[in-house]
Amino acid sequence: MNVKYVITQPELARIAGVRNQAIAQQAQKLGLTSTQIGNRTAYGPSSVRALLEQRGFKYPKQVISFQMLKGGSTKTSCGFHLAVRLNQYGAKVLVVDADGQANMSSSFGCPPNGEEIVLFHVIKGEAQIEDAIVRITDGLDLIASSFDNSVIDTVVFQTRQNIKRMISDLIAPIRNNYDFIIFDCNPSLSALNIAIALASDLVILPVNPDDYSKQGLEKTLDEFSRMSTQYEKNIEFRLLYTLHDAREATSRKYLIEYGSKYEDRMFNSIIRRNADVKTAIDQKCTVFDLKKAAARPDFDAFALEILQFPENLKGAGNA
Repeated sequence: MNVKYVITQPELARIAGVRNQAIAQQAQKLGLTSTQIGNRTAYGPSSVRALLEQRGFKYPKQVISFQMLKGGSTKTSCGFHLAVRLNQYGAKVLVVDADGQANMSSSFGCPPNGEEIVLFHVIKGEAQIEDAIVRITDGLDLIASSFDNSVIDTVVFQTRQNIKRMISDLIAPIRNNYDFIIFDCNPSLSALNIAIALASDLVILPVNPDDYSKQGLEKTLDEFSRMSTQYEKNIEFRLLYTLHDAREATSRKYLIEYGSKYEDRMFNSIIRRNADVKTAIDQKCTVFDLKKAAARPDFDAFALEILQFPENLKGAGNA
């Protein structure tokens, strides 16, 4: 996969609120390695992490899932680019593809071949979760998917697993190895999705400017309400507005509607509709590899919001 998991020095200086020279001096002092992207110095995830932690940054720890009862909601592309950007900012990330279609796995260059160990095998007890982990790059791992994941619900019911604890117990052995564990879910009200939601610190619901998305959101939230009552656990969720086109009255209308109704549940970040995401998928890369990609600042802002910049940057450590 042709992905450059690096952050340029100017980008680091921007988020840290310092000059380029300060980052260069700090990197030299820490003995960090760098690379060149054109005429710009860039750093890999481990070096970025060292630089930011030296400046007092504390990485949050979250289990995040992308869910929505509607196909084509952009949950996979948003989850993919979030994972990549978090990793580029030095976070240790595990992506779990829980969708039998395996689009997330394909995005990472790991399409199903019939030999992979997937969530199905772990839940069924045929493998340990550590056996399913595939290293993508420094600090970014994947548990891939295949069509076997499509029958997980059958296994769950046959083995009478504890829905409330199933996923939490499953990831417990490896939880401390990562800052973020990100689940990509299928668009259904399945036992697996319920278990993932109950194990999530945050469920991200991508919403689009159309009525089908609105209906999908309402059905999903109804299910969350039912689950919260049945399992006595509050499900924390936030909405991510995607496919926005400020030139379209319909898009502006839905943005206002979602913002008015779910104001405290909306991300500040908005993912605009543009061709860069499809182009990146076709070229087996990310929007961060495309020069002047319009989607780049959107996903960057989204990742920084998840990282809680600048709140988690205490400014400790000087270059």
